Amino acid sequence: MVQEFAILGNILTNIPDNSAIVSCENAFALLEHEGCQDMGKIIDPGYQLSNPSELEACAARVQSVKKSFL
Repeated sequence: MVQEFAILGNILTNIPDNSAIVSCENAFALLEHEGCQDMGKIIDPGYQLSNPSELEACAARVQSVKKSFL
């Protein structure tokens, strides 16, 4: 029984990570379902992230989405 409690502790420790992964997967699936075509670009191995200066116009919207997600 002690061994089972040790395993339970490991499972409980990983729950937040697993929840975040499932949430992200579902968010990406919903975006794809709604017709977001940029997802294919992002997963391409050659995709280059934009410079932060290029994203300044979107910063306020990104922050509000991030707050809602968290």
